Amino acid sequence: MVDDDGNVSYAKDDDGKANQFQNYFGGVYTQEPEGDMPYFEERQYSEILSNINITEETILKKLKKIKINKSPGPDSIHPRVLREISDEICIPLKIILNISLQTMTLPDDWKHANVTAIFKKGAKTKPQN
Repeated sequence: MVDDDGNVSYAKDDDGKANQFQNYFGGVYTQEPEGDMPYFEERQYSEILSNINITEETILKKLKKIKINKSPGPDSIHPRVLREISDEICIPLKIILNISLQTMTLPDDWKHANVTAIFKKGAKTKPQN
């Protein structure tokens, strides 16, 4: 890691590496204000989204619009494959999505995400808020 004076330091153990990552990335992200989080009152909804019904036509229409020149997502399935097998997967997708809406749950795999920080502009050695 390079500090403001240009001195280089290396971590030799896991704690040192973790500290260097924390020091480097700690200033990049938004800092939360001091004190407790604001209170949000619980909202009461008059209708539940259970009256939504996803159709095969809707799914096919979305799958046919997939851009095949994009790279695969975290599932490693290429968009071209999804488009080409759209007729075969539209019924299983319809079943999964409608059951998910009716039971108000999501498959566990859908609750995980791969999050990556992307450098946008400025000096990499001097992160800004």
